[in-house]
Amino acid sequence: MTTVSAEGLVREVVKSIKENDIEFDIFRSSAQVACLASVDYIMSEFIKNKVPVTKYDLIILPGLIRGSARLLEKKFGVKAVKGTTYVGDLPEMIKYLKEGVTFSPELPADSLIQISLEKDIRGRIKEIIASNNPLFAINNVKFTVSPPPMVLLFEYMKGKGNPAGIADYIVKYGYEGIILGCDVDCNPSKDLWRVMDFFKNYNLIVGLDILDYMRVGKKSIVDFDLLANINGKTLEAISGNITSKQALVIIPDDTSSPEALVASLKENIEKALELGLDKIIVDPLIRPPMLGFAQSLKAHLKSTEELHYPHLFGLPNFYELLDADSPGVVASLTSLAFELGASVLLVTESSNKVRGVAKEVSIAREMVYRAYVRKSPPINVGVDLLILKEKRAKELKPPEIKEDIKRETVTSYVPPSLDPRIYLKIFIDHNSNEVIVDAYSRKDEKLIARFSGYDILSLGRHVVQKLGLGAQHALYLGYELSKAQIALQLCKSYEQDSPLFKYRCDYPR
Repeated sequence: MTTVSAEGLVREVVKSIKENDIEFDIFRSSAQVACLASVDYIMSEFIKNKVPVTKYDLIILPGLIRGSARLLEKKFGVKAVKGTTYVGDLPEMIKYLKEGVTFSPELPADSLIQISLEKDIRGRIKEIIASNNPLFAINNVKFTVSPPPMVLLFEYMKGKGNPAGIADYIVKYGYEGIILGCDVDCNPSKDLWRVMDFFKNYNLIVGLDILDYMRVGKKSIVDFDLLANINGKTLEAISGNITSKQALVIIPDDTSSPEALVASLKENIEKALELGLDKIIVDPLIRPPMLGFAQSLKAHLKSTEELHYPHLFGLPNFYELLDADSPGVVASLTSLAFELGASVLLVTESSNKVRGVAKEVSIAREMVYRAYVRKSPPINVGVDLLILKEKRAKELKPPEIKEDIKRETVTSYVPPSLDPRIYLKIFIDHNSNEVIVDAYSRKDEKLIARFSGYDILSLGRHVVQKLGLGAQHALYLGYELSKAQIALQLCKSYEQDSPLFKYRCDYPR
C-alpha cells in the first residue's frame, strides 16, 4: 500500500525486487503522504474500493502511517505490518521476511533491522558507484558525468598550514585530490612545485590553480594532474605546456546570465577539445549568498543539463562568506550539489570559522549517498551533522522530592573563597588536543607547576591532589576544564572566565 506522493517510487522499488516466489500488488491510497494517513482511513478505502484483501498473505503499510496495523488484521483476517520508513529500504525488509523475521504492526520495519540496513546501504552505495561508468579517470579516481560518486578536492594555499598535517587530515576523511594555490607572499614557480611532490606521495590527485597564470612563470606545468580555473584566455596561454593526460577545470568568461555562462563554457570546452584535451571538468562558478547565489544555481542546473561533463561545485564561495556555523550549511550545500548533478566538490578551510569543514563535507557526502540509496531526504540515515543540537530531547527530569525537603533557589551572586596560596591559569592547545593548567604562587606570581592532558577528569583529579586544592577551588577548576574540553571538541577558542558561547538557547516553553 502506498500514498499519492510515493506511488512512483514504490513501483520503481518493487520492480527492482528480484524475488520470483513473491507477487506484489500495489494499492494507492488517496492520502497524499503517509504521515498524514491513518490505518482507519486505509481500512475505509479498502472497503470503499472493494479491494480483495483476503486473497493476500501479508499487507505492508507505509512505516510512517498512524495507528496500529492490527486493525486490518482483525477486520480482514490477514496479517498486516508496518513497512520501512523510506521505500528504498523495502528490498531489505523483503529479504528478512523470506528469512522468517516477524515485523511489527506498530513499529516501522527499519527500526527492527537498523544494523543490517547500515551494512546493506554501504554495499549498495559501492555497487552504484561501481556501476556508474566514468567519463575519464585520474590516478584511478573516477570522474563521472553525474553523481555518485562525488569526488572531494581540497584547495591548499601555500604557507597556510603544515602540508603533512593537511595531507593526513584530508586522506583520513576520504579526499581524492588537492589543488594548490598561491597567496601574495609565495613564489608559484618555486613553492608550489616543492609541495606538489610531497602531496603526490600520498597518492592524491594534485592540481594547480592557475587563474593568475602570469605568476606561474615558464616553469613546466605538465607534472600536475589537474589544472583549475581555466578560462579562454588562460587556455590559449598554456596550450603549449599541457598534455592530454591532464584534466582541466573549465570556467566561463561571461557570467552575465545563465545563457551567456553556458555559451561561454561551450566555447571554452570546444577550444580545449581542438587542442586534444578531453579530460574536462566544468565549473559554472557558485556565487556568494546575496550576490547572485540563486542565479548561479540556475546557471549550474542549465550547465549540467546541456554539458555532459563532470561538474564542480565550489562550496567555499558560500560558506566562507556567511557568518553561520558550517555543519548545517555544508549539509545543505552538499545535498543541493548532488541534486544539481555535481560530481566534484571543492572544499577549503581559509578562515577560522570553518576549521574542520573538510570533515563535515565528508560526512555530508556520506549522508547524501545514503539518502540517494534509500530514496529519502538525508534524515535518519545513520550519520548526521547534529553537533550543537539534537533530534530528540531526552526526558531526564529531576525526581520528585519529599515534602519535608526544602528546595533552595540561589538567586544572588555567591563570591568565591580564594585559595591564599595559588591561582590557576588554563589554556588549550588545538595542535596537541590538550588542556594546560598552570599554577602560580600568589606570593610572588611565579609559575610553580604546569599540568597538561586530554583526559579532563584525570587531569582535574591530578591537579586537585597534587596542589591540595580546597572544595571551592576544585569546583572552579572543574567548571573551567569542562569549558576547555568543549572548546577543543568544537574547534573554538577558549578564554578563562569568559562565556564559551554568545548564543543562548531560547524557545517557547
